[in-house]
Amino acid sequence: MKSSYYLDLLRGQCQELPDVRSKVVRVFVSSTFTDTLIERDSLIENIFPRLKNYCREKYGLEFQYVDMRWGIQIESANNHGEVETCLKEIELCKKYSVATNFVVLLSHRYGSRPIPAQIRASLFELLKETVCNENNERKLLTQW
Repeated sequence: MKSSYYLDLLRGQCQELPDVRSKVVRVFVSSTFTDTLIERDSLIENIFPRLKNYCREKYGLEFQYVDMRWGIQIESANNHGEVETCLKEIELCKKYSVATNFVVLLSHRYGSRPIPAQIRASLFELLKETVCNENNERKLLTQW
């Protein structure tokens, strides 16, 4: 690097800092929760400890995993925020991991299909117009 670069740093001019390479391998584990329980537990008990040692000893890296079985709070689920929470965690894994950042476990179940947390106002108005005039049904639409 040029000596002017170091002088700029000493003067507090830090606009062009070099990229600091992450020392983390952060992996998001994605699957349905109930039918891959044994596989997830096996990863946590058998595979991930070995990967943690391997990454540290061979490359000086820290191995981390994200398993949302324990990360989705009841409030988040009640507010239909679990998809957003998972997507944020995936982005963090992509941002900080120097290697693989996503592992998917496929099984025979499709998983849940959550309703969208938000919809366009025009679609909501259309839903309100088309629902039967029964008070309970309309009330359900406006309750959440």
